[in-house]
Amino acid sequence: MAALAAGLLAATPVHAQQLSDSDDPNVWAGQVGAAGLTVQPGYQYIASTSGDLHLHTTPPGSPYFTVNFTRKTRAFQFLVNNWATCCLPSVMNYSLDGGPVQQFGIRTTPDANEQSYLGLIAATPFTSITLYAPPSDDSVSVDGFWYALNISPIDTAEPYYLASELGQWVTPDFEGGTLRMDQVGGVYGQNFTVSASAGNTIDAFGHTATFTGNFSNATTGVPGSITLSDSVGGGQVVVEAAWGSVGDALGTVTNHTSLTVGATGQIHAQQVVNNGTLSVANGGTVLAALSNAGTVSNAGTLAGGVVNDGDFTSTGTVGGGVINSAAFTANGGQVNGAISNLAGGDFDIAGTVTSDSTFANAGDLTVTSGSYGLTGALTNGDEVLVQSGAALNAGSLVNQASATVSNNGSVAAAGSNAGNITNAGLWSGSLVNTGLVSNLAAGTLSGPVSNSASLNSAGTVSGWFDNIGTVMATGGAVTGGVDNHDAGTVTIAGAVTGAGSFTNRNTAQLRVTGGSLTGLASLNNSSTHTQGVTTAAGTTLSADLITNAAGSRIDNAGTLTAATRFDNAGSVVTTGVLNGPLFNAAGGQVWAQGQVFGPVDNSGVFEVTGALTNNGDGFVNRGVLTVKGNFTGLAGLTNISTQTQSVTIAGGATLSAGQIANGAASQVTNAGTVTVTSLFDNAGGLTSTGTLNGPLFNTGQVWARGQVNGAVDNSGQFVVTGALTGNGAGFLNRSTLTVGGNSYTGLGAADNRAAISIGTGSATGTLGAASFSNSGSVAMANGLTGDRVVLSGAYTGTAGSSLSFDANLGSNGNLSDRLSAGSTSGQTRVSIRNTAASRIYFSAPIVLISGGSGGGTFTAAADAQTQAALSSNNVVDYSFRQIVGGNDWGVVAALNTGAVATVPAHTRAFAVSLTDFYPDAHDLAAEAEGDGWSGRIWGRAVRGGNRFDMTTTASDAYSPAAEQTVRLAFDGFQGGGDVQRSGGWGSLQLGVTGGQVHGRAKDELYRSRYDMPFYGVYAVASGEHILASLQAYSGELEMTPDDFLSARPVDGTVDTLAASLAALFPVGEYTVEPYAAYSSSRVKTDVVGLDSGLGSLDSRPLTVTTAGLGVRLSTEDMRGVVRLRPFVLLGLAEDQGDPAVTAFMPAGGADPVTLTTQASGSYTRIASGVEARFGNGAEAYLRGEARIGEDLTGFSVVAGARMAF
Repeated sequence: MAALAAGLLAATPVHAQQLSDSDDPNVWAGQVGAAGLTVQPGYQYIASTSGDLHLHTTPPGSPYFTVNFTRKTRAFQFLVNNWATCCLPSVMNYSLDGGPVQQFGIRTTPDANEQSYLGLIAATPFTSITLYAPPSDDSVSVDGFWYALNISPIDTAEPYYLASELGQWVTPDFEGGTLRMDQVGGVYGQNFTVSASAGNTIDAFGHTATFTGNFSNATTGVPGSITLSDSVGGGQVVVEAAWGSVGDALGTVTNHTSLTVGATGQIHAQQVVNNGTLSVANGGTVLAALSNAGTVSNAGTLAGGVVNDGDFTSTGTVGGGVINSAAFTANGGQVNGAISNLAGGDFDIAGTVTSDSTFANAGDLTVTSGSYGLTGALTNGDEVLVQSGAALNAGSLVNQASATVSNNGSVAAAGSNAGNITNAGLWSGSLVNTGLVSNLAAGTLSGPVSNSASLNSAGTVSGWFDNIGTVMATGGAVTGGVDNHDAGTVTIAGAVTGAGSFTNRNTAQLRVTGGSLTGLASLNNSSTHTQGVTTAAGTTLSADLITNAAGSRIDNAGTLTAATRFDNAGSVVTTGVLNGPLFNAAGGQVWAQGQVFGPVDNSGVFEVTGALTNNGDGFVNRGVLTVKGNFTGLAGLTNISTQTQSVTIAGGATLSAGQIANGAASQVTNAGTVTVTSLFDNAGGLTSTGTLNGPLFNTGQVWARGQVNGAVDNSGQFVVTGALTGNGAGFLNRSTLTVGGNSYTGLGAADNRAAISIGTGSATGTLGAASFSNSGSVAMANGLTGDRVVLSGAYTGTAGSSLSFDANLGSNGNLSDRLSAGSTSGQTRVSIRNTAASRIYFSAPIVLISGGSGGGTFTAAADAQTQAALSSNNVVDYSFRQIVGGNDWGVVAALNTGAVATVPAHTRAFAVSLTDFYPDAHDLAAEAEGDGWSGRIWGRAVRGGNRFDMTTTASDAYSPAAEQTVRLAFDGFQGGGDVQRSGGWGSLQLGVTGGQVHGRAKDELYRSRYDMPFYGVYAVASGEHILASLQAYSGELEMTPDDFLSARPVDGTVDTLAASLAALFPVGEYTVEPYAAYSSSRVKTDVVGLDSGLGSLDSRPLTVTTAGLGVRLSTEDMRGVVRLRPFVLLGLAEDQGDPAVTAFMPAGGADPVTLTTQASGSYTRIASGVEARFGNGAEAYLRGEARIGEDLTGFSVVAGARMAF
């Protein structure tokens, strides 16, 4: 029996070895279960009984009962209690599936309780066993547990089935059970069926199991599912055959271990659920919807779609689409069908991968290397990353809001972005942005770009760029055209290179805040935004052509360059550098400071607002140029504008150019500084109130004040409107220079060949130069004195030249126009206009021409004004002449000395003639009538005349001396009375006298009349040999000057003292009488006011002293009672008195002029007469006298009589 059991055991599976020759039930079953036993793995618990089952109640040999199994089995065992000899194998019989009755082949040795196990192992599986009663009536108790060993299929009857029992104990039929791999490197070529039962499982159990047989559904059309697991770990399932078929796919293949679909393997299933590791080799195929929560490595074909929540790697083909929420890596091959990368999903491309459908990304899509070609749309809701060297090619790319695309390699797609795109590689294809695009320095956007949100670029944009959003460019290039419109804003904040056109329109903005935008073919700005185009300080914006439309504005604080042309019809504000030809159209406005390099053609408004420099190009102005800062560096400015204020330089501003040409109908207004290095050619209107530097050629009109520093050639009209200075350069006047009531000084060589006018009737003007050559006219005669021509050097006049001056001949203030020069030469005609209503005497000449040296000749013009100014005015004569003591020329006021001298000369003549009027001692002496007192009365009449050759000089330098012949006729009468005391010693007479003398003086032109009543006293002493007299007179003088001077007489006084002394020497019948005589008259007259109003004549008190010596020779002849005493007299007298001095007191405060008439000198007296003494004591005399001198000649006749009482 033991040998039989051993043989059977050798043919059974491992776990069947529990059917050993043992009485210990635990060897078979173990210690668990409802009856105390646990079914061992691979066993199926059938039933248990309690109590004895007595087979003897059954007819011997008859069936006892039948046990039906739910599944096939090949082994059966049970426990029996047997007594006596029952327990031989033959005691108990059985039949399988109703077959022949057989005896049990296995019996264990009964134990102490006589219990033993009976069992069998069948060659073929069976589903029922029938036990038969013993053939004899033995008492057999079947008491215990029934067990059957599963053989096939792989069901749930056993916890698992061993792969090593396949074909023996286990059939390759999955019916919900578990097949455990128990062989190292097992290869299983069975064809398996898979029922629809749940629980079909392959347990790798730590082993690698390779299936080379096919798996199919147990029932066609009814998909069966299978689970792959590994209860130990480290195992692997390898499929090298077909699991399912195209027409009859398995249900779900669930993998919890390592599943490899080999090169010849195929899995056709409705679904593959991978929770372990799935590897599909090249050539391997999985035609199933794959749901992965583990790890997948595909080098073959996955054709049913993938739902990945694990780690997925593919170099093969994935079809049917992908839904990824974990890690999906495609290192090559294809991933076809719609792809959905869910939130949290990581989809990585690391090779050459293509997809034939769409890609919806809510996680991370990374193209690490290689290229990814997607024929459909890529919709990104989270993050797409294309690494450097990698490529992403898609039919389209839609980047949703809050999503991110980062390209470091290459993207070729029609893009639409509402999220964030960061491009550091190449982006080919169109891109419509409503989100944020960041094109980094290494990035290129090569397709057309349409931006309505935010785009930042430091790289290259090479396609057409349409923007209505916000663009920030920090570098790179824009090589295609740009259309920035609506409210779009493009900001340049780095070095950006352009190559196409840039259109800025609607209300868009182009802002260069840092760096540069260069190389544009054109910049067309028609934006109506107030800051349509702006460039910040330190930035650059350049294009071949720049156009700024009407209503648009460009603000440049950096560098703005138009290589070919800058057309402006709008507004340009530049405070930086503007390069290139600038054409500012009519209606265009430019406000500029900084630099404008290039020619400018302005038909609009160009305003320089600060310091502005040009690099030597020209400026053509057809509109309005206003300079409020410093505009320097121009080669030339051509102004042909017809605007009224076409070029204006404001106060404090500067405009400098090589040359300036101002057209005939154009205006330049300068209140600042204009500098030309070559020429300022003015044919229009130039108004300057600031500074003009450089040569000026004028054929138009110039109104200037301030400074003109440079040579001036004037063939037009040059009008000085205020204080104007030069820098020593010359002025050539070929037409009209009007200084007016202003000053023009600082000229060098002034050359006047036409007309210059200086001053006005209300303001004085000054022209100052180093030298002046005059062949034209200089007019300063305008009714107001004070105009000046001031020359530090020479004045040269030529034939035909003229100067006209105003001179105030009614003032003593030397008020006149004047030309002052270092020297004078040549010939000039001078016209003079008297600005005063009247003329007076002025003590100093009115200087018109002040010349330090030289021999210039100036002649007074014959015009009426000049002749009126220089005509005589009563006692004042005027002349234009060279002033004494230098080379000055001017108007000299000189007294008409002959007229004025009538007062001193005529008065002196009158005073001198009084000596001839008053009596001598013989006219007064009477013979004594004995000793004692006696008295007499007497009377006398005088008539005579003197001719004086007088010289009257004036104290000023210009009044001529008057050589006058004054004829004074005088006559008068005198009476008196005296008392006489006589004695042996002689006699003494004391008397009083009175009378009146009349004088009539005249010279060649003028007459004076003198009337003087007088009174006096006298004393006469006589002796035998002596005769002396002393007379004193006081007269009240009334002088009537010539009507030319005054029609009003003036009063005066004349006080005279006369004395004489004679010695009487009888010589025979003659008496010789030497004598000495002295007479002194002091004349005082009131001031003579000249009726002309020119002043007055104030004569100093005049003392006329005459001293004489002579001899008188007389004799006596009695004629009856009448004794005659004839006599002759010969004497020498001399006018020793002071000169007659009269001061001319000019009206207007001029210095007085002293007129001095000298004394007449000495003369000879020749007299003869006769005295008669009548017997009655009366006396009479008649005397005639002649005076003969160099300056005085005259006569007098005196007749008188005395009567004693």
